[in-house]
Amino acid sequence: MTRSHRRIGVLVRGNPAASLEAKEAIRLCVGLLLRNSDVHLFLSGESLKPFESGEGESDREPEFLRHLRAFVEMGYTVVVEREALEALKGFASPLEVRVWSREEIIDFLTQCHELILATH
Repeated sequence: MTRSHRRIGVLVRGNPAASLEAKEAIRLCVGLLLRNSDVHLFLSGESLKPFESGEGESDREPEFLRHLRAFVEMGYTVVVEREALEALKGFASPLEVRVWSREEIIDFLTQCHELILATH
């Protein structure tokens, strides 16, 4: 396996509406796809907060959402953590997402060659 085709896992736990680290991790996923087709994005914890029903609705789409949309439009799937999703009052995502358990996410991430964590 060449370096350019290594499995990369990106776990975002910070709120991308409030955290530069979380926002940059999402942006980085799109950039990584230019060189590597094996990038996987996982949203967990506070990263789901902007998608809670009724949270932060505005006419202007946030930058992190534009990057998420680009990631999905390039044919990739955003995975959200089931346990974090269940803790929300409601989930209103404009994107199609896949839901995995925390255990499934951990199992997958432990098999990645590289891991990027955005926890704040």
